Amino acid sequence: MKIRTNFVSNSSSTSFCIFGICTNDGELADRLHRVKGIVRYCSPSDWYYCGGDLASMDDDETFGQFKSRVKELIEKAAGKDISEPFEILEESWYDG
Repeated sequence: MKIRTNFVSNSSSTSFCIFGICTNDGELADRLHRVKGIVRYCSPSDWYYCGGDLASMDDDETFGQFKSRVKELIEKAAGKDISEPFEILEESWYDG
């Protein structure tokens, strides 16, 4: 399987697979986006997908450890209880 890691300038599509949260709280999404190890995607309908990219999981890290690490990063950066469920989020859309 090939994983695209660079921006493709002639593409108007977005796809990703992360572990994290989906929120419509723009302030929270901005705060999370500044955390190293957390990525953010904004859908065309102004929902934010924030979490850890599964491709960034360490080679010697279990999936459970990865999920715990990402959840801890998000909760610490949020500074409040997260009401959104933590889950695997995969999405794609074409904006063209």
